[in-house]
Amino acid sequence: MSLLQATSPASFNDPFDSKVVLSTEGTREQKIDYLVQSVADLTRENAAQALELNPSIVETALASVHTNWSPTLGIYSLSELCDDILMWSHYASSHRGICLVFAGEMFPEGVVKPIIYPSNNEYPKTNLFTSNSDEQRDAILLTKAKHWEYEREWRVIVSGGPGYHAFEPDWLVGIIFGSQTSVPHIAEVKRMAHIRTPPLQLWRAKKKDREFGLLVEAIS
Repeated sequence: MSLLQATSPASFNDPFDSKVVLSTEGTREQKIDYLVQSVADLTRENAAQALELNPSIVETALASVHTNWSPTLGIYSLSELCDDILMWSHYASSHRGICLVFAGEMFPEGVVKPIIYPSNNEYPKTNLFTSNSDEQRDAILLTKAKHWEYEREWRVIVSGGPGYHAFEPDWLVGIIFGSQTSVPHIAEVKRMAHIRTPPLQLWRAKKKDREFGLLVEAIS
């Protein structure tokens, strides 16, 4: 059995990530319906009174749902790129770690989805009352600031929460060693890769000679 470690959105280093605020434009009845559904033991009469006293109560209730919902999800992030200097620096122990290579076509439909980076850097216009649950989930979990566009990120969203989750072994097809990965580390990972079924392809990132860049080359 192969395992992926999913992370809670609550622990992300970007305070905007997974914090997209849905549009709450709607009728009075829609807002009352939402309050009754989201607040335990709240009657329609009490919801109407609360809305009258505090017009922003829907936004407050929505923020509470966000706070409680986020820690129950697990996210595994991937990228289309394997030679980005910044990502090797940030996510692979300053180029000393490794990069796992997955076969995108092996993932079942809908398991992995791309991040959307709005060109205007605004939140999507997804509505709390008129958008379905999938649209709301995607708006919150799959939308990031355009500043992160260079990462070209895709995500696996795990409803079982953060921690280790099983995945099909044939999804993983290879490993890339960083340009600063130590010789003992490479030897140990190679040993494990050679006894694995199915077998894994191996690559090594190296600094380019005359530019700020990485070249990823196959190794045995």
